[in-house]
Amino acid sequence: GSTEKGQFYEYMMSALGIPISKESRDAFKHDFFGKVFFCKPNYYTKERKAFLAEFPTVFNHITKLKQKNARDAPLALQRAESDFIIGTVCKRILKESPETPLLTIHDSIMTTRSQAGIVERIMKEEFFKLGIQPTLRSEDYAVGFMPSAKECSVRVAVSVEETDSELDSGVVTVPTFAC
Repeated sequence: GSTEKGQFYEYMMSALGIPISKESRDAFKHDFFGKVFFCKPNYYTKERKAFLAEFPTVFNHITKLKQKNARDAPLALQRAESDFIIGTVCKRILKESPETPLLTIHDSIMTTRSQAGIVERIMKEEFFKLGIQPTLRSEDYAVGFMPSAKECSVRVAVSVEETDSELDSGVVTVPTFAC
């Protein structure tokens, strides 16, 4: 669906009748987190109601996570993300290709260009085991950004948008020099 293609925010904006532009998407993303994920379980906004209508199972799970403390849900989601990236994907990469340099940045892994294919393949396979077919993308970073790297560093990330979209991906970028 739209979430696997990295178009979650655009999907929700359409459901709420909000015109989509880079500026409106950035503002919506910020507001959405506050009004859906970080708010108290009994706080209902139009964004939260739309999320419930579109994703009732996820909504109910997040609401249960917030029963004791509203901050429990985002912390649990961040923990699940790091457990998956570090405990599943990186663990398997290190087992199958111990020479692959790895640095994690939230839902992405930085490695050297020559190892990017291995990282991307394993990341896709591990997501597939969960029934998810994410849109992944790689982006070059500068030579020397990764410690001890003599080649360009590459970041393999779960894309939050379609590759050909004009909207910003939300990924922090580092200036790329000639690689």
